[in-house]
Amino acid sequence: MIKRKLSAPEITTQIKVCPIPFKLDTYCGCIHGCKYCFGRQLIEFGRRNCKESSFENITGNNPIAFKKWFEKRILKEEYDYSKSENIAIKERLPLKIGATSDPFPPMESKEHITYDILKVLDEYDYPVQILTKNPGILADYISNFDNPNWSIACSLISMDEKMIRGIEPGAPLPKERLTAIKKITDMGYHAMIKVQPAILPRIVTDLPELVRNVADSGAWAFNTEGLKVRISMTKKEQTLFDEMIPFIGYDIRLFYRQNFIQTDSDYEPNISSRMKYIELATDLAKQYNLKYFVADNGCGKVGDGPECCGTQCLHDYKIWGECDRVKFFDPIDYCSKELGKSLYRVKFGDNSRHKLSDYVSKEKNLFAFK
Repeated sequence: MIKRKLSAPEITTQIKVCPIPFKLDTYCGCIHGCKYCFGRQLIEFGRRNCKESSFENITGNNPIAFKKWFEKRILKEEYDYSKSENIAIKERLPLKIGATSDPFPPMESKEHITYDILKVLDEYDYPVQILTKNPGILADYISNFDNPNWSIACSLISMDEKMIRGIEPGAPLPKERLTAIKKITDMGYHAMIKVQPAILPRIVTDLPELVRNVADSGAWAFNTEGLKVRISMTKKEQTLFDEMIPFIGYDIRLFYRQNFIQTDSDYEPNISSRMKYIELATDLAKQYNLKYFVADNGCGKVGDGPECCGTQCLHDYKIWGECDRVKFFDPIDYCSKELGKSLYRVKFGDNSRHKLSDYVSKEKNLFAFK
């Protein structure tokens, strides 16, 4: 039995760029061992003052405590503006499960933590966006739910089994993931594939075969988001990137440092480089009659809508409409106005609190296609 404690949903700092900035981790930590994972730094930093400093050390949420926490807020008649999470629940913003840690580690088959939390949310027909690299477990028990209000996504960046085994050593192989997705879509559920992170220039070679297999799986959509490489890395993180070289075919850190731009704390693709996979993905989506979404920040009106997580297949929900991404698309009538009235901690560790609307980015987007 793994250790369990309540991890409540939270509004994230992605609120300035994302219409669905609301997440919950059913597990903390991950055994997939993806060498590029951004979540590793977030979780290990959060555990820096305790013995559980390893990303692979997994703790679970507490479904019983979560049920009490959730019902106290969703059943409350009046709006409580003291915390943005309270408003997000009342406004039914989709809850992202799997944004930082995979909700279906192998022990889920025994622990049923994600299952139990999904049951709580399903009782209230609450909209959920699920992201996993291990959809097999979800496929095994999805029949225990009656038409849940879910948007399902599987992360997959290549069909190259040797590469995936090398850089995602603990995750299922591509065919295993897509077989599970096919099982899910055959039961009538919507599922999409997230090509995140898209590693340049390798993604340009891998994308055609990948999208063909996405279409064969019955998925209705896919998205792309380019990899960001941290400028300053710990020795442990540098070692992980070095270990990817034999499987990717080149030194990612060196390539990004020499060819791309610096933004804040990262090296990331410039406009012309991003367009290489965005334009290719757009053409492939048309070829296979799939919806395509661009998850890169600052891309303007590119793709089939601002909700790059595929939440358009949900019902009875609202989004945060004051973020940069939504403003580039046609007006949406299901944006939450109440969420903008609530209070939000702008920076983690900062005791000051501000209106959500004060935190919307005023920066210009990199490109604004019409």
